[in-house]
Amino acid sequence: YSFLCGTSLEGYLFPDTYLMARGIQPELVIEKMLDTFERKVVVPYREEIELAASRWFGVARGDFGEGLHKVLTVASLIEREAKVPKDRPLIAAVIYNRLKKGLKLEIDATVSYVPGDSRANKSALHYEDLRTDSPYNTYKYPGLPPGPICNPGLACIKAALKPADVDYLYYVAKPDGSHVFSRTLQEHNRAKRAIKSGVL
Repeated sequence: YSFLCGTSLEGYLFPDTYLMARGIQPELVIEKMLDTFERKVVVPYREEIELAASRWFGVARGDFGEGLHKVLTVASLIEREAKVPKDRPLIAAVIYNRLKKGLKLEIDATVSYVPGDSRANKSALHYEDLRTDSPYNTYKYPGLPPGPICNPGLACIKAALKPADVDYLYYVAKPDGSHVFSRTLQEHNRAKRAIKSGVL
């Protein structure tokens, strides 16, 4: 598969409903998922992926594999962060806006993902978790993590390709799973206090 970048399949195994024969070889399952990814993502969205990768990451139009990898990484962050569909393009915008300004992404889901770490897949993080020394820790390291942290669905891939046209730099989750978005740290801290006190 010419679109694969690196050695991990994380991000490229398209989440869908698959009919499989009992006892099918794992390699055939992977092949079916990659074929579906190619059919549902690579072929119909190739041009948009190249444009987004060029715009947001400066990836040359001819380097499709690298551009796709970066777009999928953003889509995976959206997949893990957005619980409400309307938040997807807004979270995408926050990610791109923070990258553009050189700010660390500070996304909890990246710390929860850290491979081989006892914190992996924790639902709640603690302050000490944010100091984990891993390139996936976006509290510690700037830029995107090395690769996708899950296999994003098409809705999150579309959000990564078409972020909302807003200047938000922060978001915080409400108890219902939706998010409050802010332009400044002061607004963001106000929103966090309001959520903690039950006002939002």
